[in-house]
Amino acid sequence: MDSIIFLAYGAAYLALLAWYARLGANNGWGRAAMLPILVIAALAYDNIVLGSGKFIGEGDFLKTLNAGRYWLTVFTPLLFIWSVDALQRSGTMRHSAVKPSTWLVAAALVVTTFLREIQGLDLIPRDEYGSFSYISSAPAAAPLVPVIVAIVMLIAGGILWKRQKWPWLFLASALMTVMSMVQLPIASNAATNLFELLLLTSVVATTAFQDRAGSR
Repeated sequence: MDSIIFLAYGAAYLALLAWYARLGANNGWGRAAMLPILVIAALAYDNIVLGSGKFIGEGDFLKTLNAGRYWLTVFTPLLFIWSVDALQRSGTMRHSAVKPSTWLVAAALVVTTFLREIQGLDLIPRDEYGSFSYISSAPAAAPLVPVIVAIVMLIAGGILWKRQKWPWLFLASALMTVMSMVQLPIASNAATNLFELLLLTSVVATTAFQDRAGSR
């Protein structure tokens, strides 16, 4: 069952990509507000690979595809830059462009992601809940970078709610934060991915909202 759910998530992310591409075509690509499109593309890949594993079957090809899922996590810190940019677009921060220090913090988060998630990556097969994939053989560590990014997005969402009367980023970030700490009594590995999808949907919707509001 998980295979079908993951593929459905993948299709939803492709729809988000199309929405974001339209925003880029209408309002410009060369801006920090468009950075999440890389995160969305990575999550589309992640879910499609997870959903396709049962059909591709065990082997080096699928193992390589799954290694790509881990490498693409380096895009997650881009949501940190996007959050700072969203605050600046709301008028919360004095500067109208993302400062170099923000990019340096994001670069540090990318390095941390590499050291914690990718360096020395060794994959082992997992066949569970109707989905076949390869996962890291290392003991699960606390998701440091995603937690940092989630906290920043939660704070940004709260400020946007207050300043621009836009609650959806805060609500989606809060839901993602809470549900990532809860062990759901569901025989599935796909549940958490739903909350990721809702969070990224709120990111695209927030960008569209600020574009309509003329926030630059």
